[in-house]
Amino acid sequence: MWLQLLAPVVADLPPNVRDVWQYGATEMINNAVDHSGSEGSERVHVGIRRNALFTQVWVTDDGEGIFLRIRRALDLFDPREAILELAKGKFTTDPERHSGEGIFFSSKVFDVFDIRSGLLHFSDDDGTVDVFFERAADAPGTTVFMQLANDSPRTTREVFDKFAAPEEYTFAKTLVPVKLV
Repeated sequence: MWLQLLAPVVADLPPNVRDVWQYGATEMINNAVDHSGSEGSERVHVGIRRNALFTQVWVTDDGEGIFLRIRRALDLFDPREAILELAKGKFTTDPERHSGEGIFFSSKVFDVFDIRSGLLHFSDDDGTVDVFFERAADAPGTTVFMQLANDSPRTTREVFDKFAAPEEYTFAKTLVPVKLV
């Protein structure tokens, strides 16, 4: 998907912006393929839109839904608790193939990062985390929406380093949104 659909659209953007897109879009596409398939999703839809100021990518599947899957895996009382698990990072429902860091780091590297699934909407808008009910009717699947300024100075290295232990390349720090708790 990256090489065929997304890379040509961002090919003329600065290298750091291309790297952010390659990392985040690939992580979200892989998550959709790996986590939604067993719940009945036969397809993953990927879209991209670019204008003079920013680029947007969205990844949609019609599987069980990320929040319900996490709620079921952790035996949580409410699917809203799943958003907290995502916001903290280091959680995956498939530890054999995933580190649980992809959504956490992707949510930090983009200007806007939204996950909509079922009735819930998790948003990280340049560090401002919020959660609210998205719609009155439950909808299957998950949509991840990402947006980044075409001239963003942000790098994936800068974001990784912010959450790594000094002199190590391991995910050692997190931000727990107290407002979300």
